[in-house]
Order: sequence, then structure tokens, then C-alpha cells
Amino acid sequence: PMHNRRITLEEMQAVAADYARQAKLFQQMGFDMCSIHFAYRGPLGAKFLSAMTNTRDDEFGGPIENRAKFPLMVYKAVRDTCGGDFLIETLVSGEDPVPGGTTLEDIIKFAKMCEGYVDIMQLRAPDLDPNHPINYCLEETPWLKYAAAVKESGARLTVETVAGFTNLDTCERAIAEGKADLIGAARAWISNPNYGELVQEGRSEDIIPCLRCNKCHGRGRHDVMTTVCSVNPKFGFEAVDRYLYSEPTGVKSIAVIGG
Repeated sequence: PMHNRRITLEEMQAVAADYARQAKLFQQMGFDMCSIHFAYRGPLGAKFLSAMTNTRDDEFGGPIENRAKFPLMVYKAVRDTCGGDFLIETLVSGEDPVPGGTTLEDIIKFAKMCEGYVDIMQLRAPDLDPNHPINYCLEETPWLKYAAAVKESGARLTVETVAGFTNLDTCERAIAEGKADLIGAARAWISNPNYGELVQEGRSEDIIPCLRCNKCHGRGRHDVMTTVCSVNPKFGFEAVDRYLYSEPTGVKSIAVIGG
């Protein structure tokens, strides 16, 4: 199996070319950008970046300058294929979760190496689950520190932060304090399908707070209600709501007395 042996340079080049081929297809379909996920030691590029999973002793292992070579190969292939007007975003973990792994200082160096190839760098948590803070997480935006460090370094790319950005004041503060250029949000759009409209109009008082229950991440592959939202009853039921009620057959006048 591939994971039991060292991937060769020719295979790296083939993978990078395939990234570029797929990005070109999206560009031809009218997309203006692509997002390349190299976080959490999951995708191949993330495994190269991480000092936990990259144990090579050749030119692609060791210091971050070597571990970065394959991810940079991918970015360069996409850039050369799609041109300078096609935006490239990449997702990376701000550090590894254990001592001896990739450090934030490594990621700052990596961000500077990405200049000219990557337009937007999204800084994420060391692992998948912590990137989605739950309701007893003591920090509102626990991973903003990674974006702030890359911004402070002077790396010439757009820096994006994620995790915990539902409150508009929190978003505004991160931008105003120069800790990030872009705010990434997912659960805010689940609890508020019109989140973009609310943001544009500055209607923070109308935003339904995300409870960080993480039910939107699903409850297992065998559950018909695979993903739901505690504060948006419509979310996750689009495919099953027709089974939950019957269409009315007539109209009645009803008075509700009391509360």
C-alpha cells in the first residue's frame, strides 16, 4: 500500500499535476478560485508539512524548508496551469498538537515560502475536532492566535481565521486589530442561513447564536437525520421533512387562548 512506502518524486509530480488538472476543470466551469486542504495531517500535503508524519531523511524531510517542498510543488502546478488571476486558498494547521511536531514558527516560515503561489492562507487548529469549538471551550476564538502570528510576521498573503466567529463584533475586532484579513465561518451560516445579509446590514442583534453543540457534524452514517441544528429547525431536514407532516386538506379558523 502507498502508506507503507516512501512516495517517489515522480509520484509527487503526478499528484501535483492532478491537483492542477482538477483546478483547471473548475476554472473552465467558471470558478474564480480553489481551496487546497493541507491541514490536520490528513491529505498528502499535510502529511509532508507535519513533523509528526513526515519522517523522511531525504530532501523532502527534516526542516520545514524541506517538508514544504511537496505542498509548494502543488501550489506552483496550480498557479502555472490556472494563471495569476485564479485565486488559491490553502488550509493549514497552525501547529502540531504534540511537542516535537510542527511549530507555529515553522508555519510562519511556510507562509513566507508560499508568497507568489498562495493568495489566501487559512490557519486552522492542530486537529480536526478542536477546530470546531464546543460549548464549554473557554476561548471564543481559540485559533485566532495563529492568524495573528502570521499577520505580524509580514508574510505577503491574505490571512484568514476560522472557528467561533458568529458574533459580528468579534469578527470586526479581529479585522480592526490587524489579526486577520478574512473571517471564515461555517456554523454561523447553519444557524443563520441569511448570515451574509445580516453581516452586510450590520444586524448583529438579529443573529441567532450558534450553541456550539456540533450536531451539524452528524450523528453517524446510519442515522437518517445525519446532521441537524439546535437553533435552526429546518437545517438537516430538507430530505426528510416530507415524512414529518402531511399537507393540510382544508382551512380552519383557530383561536389560541393563553400563552
